[in-house]
Amino acid sequence: NVSRTHAGAPYSFLWVSAGSQPELEANFNIGGFGYPALAAYSPKKNAYASLKGGFSIQEIDNLIKDLRKGKIAVGAIKGDLAKIKTVAAWDGKDASVQVEEEFSLEDIMGSDEEERKEEL
Repeated sequence: NVSRTHAGAPYSFLWVSAGSQPELEANFNIGGFGYPALAAYSPKKNAYASLKGGFSIQEIDNLIKDLRKGKIAVGAIKGDLAKIKTVAAWDGKDASVQVEEEFSLEDIMGSDEEERKEEL
């Protein structure tokens, strides 16, 4: 919707799956604060601005409008712009949840009862 709203504007859009392009994420300092994440990039200025707020059509539209008006601070990308790597296509499903085996703290630290017996 946003790309259609701003058709003809000097913007291009690229979507990548979280974690699939780590060098590119590093260029834009994306990933440390969670996903989804969005950065608007100007190749001419080699600068970008990140969306800070809700990830919605309205928020993305506001970001683009505010950038055009010069209301948002931009920063230089980190390093040389990474090349886009070819990765397996997203299957449209969420990743499977990794279930970790639970453990008892008593197994690691011992129980209070054991400590009392040792003190006696």
